[in-house]
Amino acid sequence: MKRNVVGIRTAAILGALVAGAAIFTSCATAGKRVTVLTYNTHLFGGSNAESAQKLKNLIQKKDEEVVLDDDERFNKIVEELKRGEADIVALQELWACNRPKDLADRLVKVYPHSHYSNQSCQYASWNKLAGETLEEFARRYPAIAGLYAFPMAGTITGAILTATKYKEFEPMAIEIIKQKYKITDGLLLLSKYPIDNTETEFHEFPAGRTGDKKDQLARKGVITATIALPNGLRLRVGVTHATTDVGGWQSMPDIADLAEYSTEGADKIGPAIMMGDFNAHYYTDNAAEYNRMSDIFARVGALDAYRQVKKRNDMTVNWAANPLLRYFFPEKQEPACIDYVFYRPSGPGLTIRPESAKVITDWKYPHEIKGNPVERWDLSDHYPVMVTFSLWNGPNPITWIDPEPPRAR
Repeated sequence: MKRNVVGIRTAAILGALVAGAAIFTSCATAGKRVTVLTYNTHLFGGSNAESAQKLKNLIQKKDEEVVLDDDERFNKIVEELKRGEADIVALQELWACNRPKDLADRLVKVYPHSHYSNQSCQYASWNKLAGETLEEFARRYPAIAGLYAFPMAGTITGAILTATKYKEFEPMAIEIIKQKYKITDGLLLLSKYPIDNTETEFHEFPAGRTGDKKDQLARKGVITATIALPNGLRLRVGVTHATTDVGGWQSMPDIADLAEYSTEGADKIGPAIMMGDFNAHYYTDNAAEYNRMSDIFARVGALDAYRQVKKRNDMTVNWAANPLLRYFFPEKQEPACIDYVFYRPSGPGLTIRPESAKVITDWKYPHEIKGNPVERWDLSDHYPVMVTFSLWNGPNPITWIDPEPPRAR
């Protein structure tokens, strides 16, 4: 049964906290910790989203990029993760069909256990899309071809370049990718501890939740898993990359799904950790989205681990400090936190509590701009978030209760 912690009477809360403190003291096992890390990698290279962007650039005669130094950044991310500072790693935006498997294979000695969705993913190369004849295209997509009254000669690229009526080709290009070449969720879960495959699922978000065209190319959703910690203890984990405009929704359905799916069975299995790119923005002077999100997690008894430790949220996207972010998004934007680690503290035999947290800002690589000195650029437009939890095991762990969800001012 899910617990709503909002509005619990103060006397009951204080009693639980006192009892909890006693249990934490008596059941704590020295050196027993688990560290988690979440990171949006912005790796679009070799994906169908890259092909779609090239089509869009051709149509609109622009030169916008979703890819920069992807292979170099990928290799450097692998190097950073090989340090093994985290026990459980959640990665987002591994968009190419083979990228999650490649990364998991490269890190198998450090993280022998991994999970990524086995969705079908057909790769659409730019050359294949651009060189496809209109006759071939019309045969495969008769409804779309009929809408645009395509001639039966030439290639898609030739039609775009020579015919004025194909200026509106962008929605059609999106449909090409969506119908045949839709990309995966871009998620990868890595663990030093075994992942129970019988309790690992992918829950895709329903279509139509976002108007963002890039989101429409992806199967965004939630990975849920149960991880077997030492001594028979079990931990629920949920990983997501929420839709781009999730913060604009009053009910935040993606966040509600993450909270619900991640804590299913937690009463019987163990505590839960929920992490990823939530796309719910916390700004220094505007916490409205954050507080709505926090209220949703409170319904399942979950708290913001970072804020519990730091009493604040540090920024995970910082336009002024991150050159890669400025490259992809040239228009100035406020620093914000959109990457989070939330946790439900207690379950049978195990209670967790965050003891340290940090946003990592020094994962960089040497980026060389032609004609200019080599600069050190960030590996992604996001910064990784790392949280270390203390573990307490005992026969009757309490549920850690806060009077209200953490509120940002």
